[in-house]
Amino acid sequence: MQLIKKAFQWLILTNLWIAIAATSFFWANCVILGIHFHKVATLSGLIFFSTWFVYQLSRQTYFKTRSEHFNKDVLYYWLEKHQVFTKVSIVVSGILTLLFYITITNKTKILFACIGLLALLYPLPLFKQTSGKPFTIRSIPYTKIFIIAFVWSFISVIIPATQTSIIITNTMGVCYLFLRQFMLILYITLPFDINDMQIDHKEGLKTIPLKLGYRKSLVLLCILSFVNAIMTFSIFLMQKNFWFLLDWRGATLTVVLNIFALFIGLFYSRSAPKWAIMLIYDGYLIAYFIIIFILNKNILV
Repeated sequence: MQLIKKAFQWLILTNLWIAIAATSFFWANCVILGIHFHKVATLSGLIFFSTWFVYQLSRQTYFKTRSEHFNKDVLYYWLEKHQVFTKVSIVVSGILTLLFYITITNKTKILFACIGLLALLYPLPLFKQTSGKPFTIRSIPYTKIFIIAFVWSFISVIIPATQTSIIITNTMGVCYLFLRQFMLILYITLPFDINDMQIDHKEGLKTIPLKLGYRKSLVLLCILSFVNAIMTFSIFLMQKNFWFLLDWRGATLTVVLNIFALFIGLFYSRSAPKWAIMLIYDGYLIAYFIIIFILNKNILV
């Protein structure tokens, strides 16, 4: 059991876990849209390595910034010990991102470059403010989870739909799925901000949980859970109109997964260690894909 725990912690600390989660979420949306995997094989590689590249670069930025402070955490000491791995992984993932990028269509390249630039700049210090603190897109008040939700849902829905031209033949379906997945990412990102309330307060960040307070943030979590459950079943009900591949079994299991995430959020989002929050809520996206894939195996053909 201890070995399994260490394996998961290693995957999380190296950001491979979140790269797997991003690719799984991308695949889940491909299945729902009826996109065969062989049509998005290189795009899958692009999603995996670009996610790994951005998050590793973000970690390295965090390490350099944190080195100027006296308060150092477990992540800082892990990064300090594994600087060679972190730097090599940034270079390797960056090169592979570029190699996969040149294989996609020109329209997809433009969209991916725009959203990729936003994701890349999101954690980086862009300039110093009059207060002396560095300005980052991440530090814009109350927008953090909305930016994350937009980037993840755009990459996982709009990008594959553009690559395969489904966005032209099923525009309304793609737009609705984008909205549904935006709400999903919003829902599973909120517990991260609840977990980070003390840290964000010390760093002077303005987030929704800090504005609402802990109890009202849990109420918001319940509302988002309910909205996601309704939208999940709406996708099932509208599958014939929008050509979605999500039957009642997939919708039901997704809602069960949704309820489990709500339970964890209500009782453990503030007290659980950060790695456990990452394990559960990034793992949510992996479980989401597994559910949808098992019920639609023919998509691989």
